[in-house]
Amino acid sequence: MARSHQQRRSRLQEERIAEDVGGRVQSGSGSSWSAKSDVRKMGDLRIEAKFTEKPEYTLKLDELLKLRDEAIKGGLETPIMQVEFAGPGFAGSYKLAVMDFALFHHWYGFSQNKGLHIQECWTAAKQFRLDLPSARAFFAGATSLSALGVIRLVFERNDWKRHYAVIEWDLFTTLHEEYHP
Repeated sequence: MARSHQQRRSRLQEERIAEDVGGRVQSGSGSSWSAKSDVRKMGDLRIEAKFTEKPEYTLKLDELLKLRDEAIKGGLETPIMQVEFAGPGFAGSYKLAVMDFALFHHWYGFSQNKGLHIQECWTAAKQFRLDLPSARAFFAGATSLSALGVIRLVFERNDWKRHYAVIEWDLFTTLHEEYHP
């Protein structure tokens, strides 16, 4: 059966992620009850792959919490979401990783001696629009300051807060390799 452009595109993204982290693509792209998420490195990482051809992507708190729950059920694996921006108007693709902020800070403290440049974004909504031009400009500015850029995204409700780090994918893979040789 012929696959759609989107299915082929998603499969290629999942294969690249698996190669980047030394994991494997989940069969059925995570649709099976026993193989949730898109990419998994057993006992270490559980990764959800998201892709857009638009210059923005809406991060949904429900998806991040679902990924977290799947990672816990899978044996306390680290939940990561990759958001890839690639479209006709972009020069190549641009990949970001979304992860728990406390874990990012722990990995960063373990392996880096470079300063951090943090942009804080707070929302009381259940979603946050991640804007590619703004993100690229922020990360480029951090690099020009000889710092590592991180967007600290805080979903805030009356009685709780969830903190996430949005970082460039290459920084995520570097930190992961240094922390998990």
